[in-house]
Amino acid sequence: MNDMVEEEADMGTYSAANIDIDAIASAKSLGDAMRLLAPQLEGLPRRSRGKYGKRKHLSAEEKAELTRRRNRENARSTRMRRKMYIKHLQDVAEKLQKRHEEINAKMAKPPPDGYSRQREAARCFFLMRGNCVTNIDKWLQILSPQIILTLPVTPYRTFPASELQNTIRRIIGISSIANDCASLQSFLSDLGQRRALTKEDYLSSGEKEKTSYRQRDTLSSRHLSYNTPLLTFQVDQGSIVHSNNAYLCQWTAKISCIEDDEIQVSISHTGMARILFSSEFNTIDSVDLRFDVTSLSGLFHDFTTQLPPFISL
Repeated sequence: MNDMVEEEADMGTYSAANIDIDAIASAKSLGDAMRLLAPQLEGLPRRSRGKYGKRKHLSAEEKAELTRRRNRENARSTRMRRKMYIKHLQDVAEKLQKRHEEINAKMAKPPPDGYSRQREAARCFFLMRGNCVTNIDKWLQILSPQIILTLPVTPYRTFPASELQNTIRRIIGISSIANDCASLQSFLSDLGQRRALTKEDYLSSGEKEKTSYRQRDTLSSRHLSYNTPLLTFQVDQGSIVHSNNAYLCQWTAKISCIEDDEIQVSISHTGMARILFSSEFNTIDSVDLRFDVTSLSGLFHDFTTQLPPFISL
């Protein structure tokens, strides 16, 4: 009983103020974190070496008593250390729980107004690019006048040679963005023409063999009608990283051919975007789009040559 009272008294040497949650969280390794988690036990009494003297002059009964005494002290010390460690872990758990509640409270709050406007500007950028908007006034609502759009070189599209820098394109200024959207709209229209020619060739050919669109007659000479494919962008909400004036996300672009109010064929590809905003006006200063051009070129070929589902070979 006396041992238990002494143990409780010795527990007063522990101080919860020594817990440094930030140091534990930023530890470089699990071992470092565990060493920070372990309480300092210097205050515990330790048996000095040779405390009980030499055993060779003791009788058998005295040696047995000495062994029992040492065992009792070792057991007492172990209990004290275990209690101190448990108390330490309880204090750490309480601090971590408090930190967790604080983080949840911050996340529950609505984002700053600037963040909301920036995210809306990013959403509008993908929406307007998918719609191939050429109205400069509309672009000025979300883009800085000297906007810089960076993307890989796309050999299947035409663009000014001045935009080519090594292996990337740099489109600078609102007017250039509008012109690029006009070029994109023209490319989509060309995809629709190629697909209409493919469909007509299969319907009119007895052999139903594919031929390259470069070997076919022009669309106008056949008086064929076609629909321009639709381009839509979808941002993966779970991939968004928004910090200060930088916005990163993964996006998926989908090109669909709609005939008779139904999607006949569609292709999609993914890429990454890095958007930087003006801190003063929350408009977009630059956009960096990255995607695999080679695989996308193959998808365009499949899009124009794939048979409609109502045709069987």
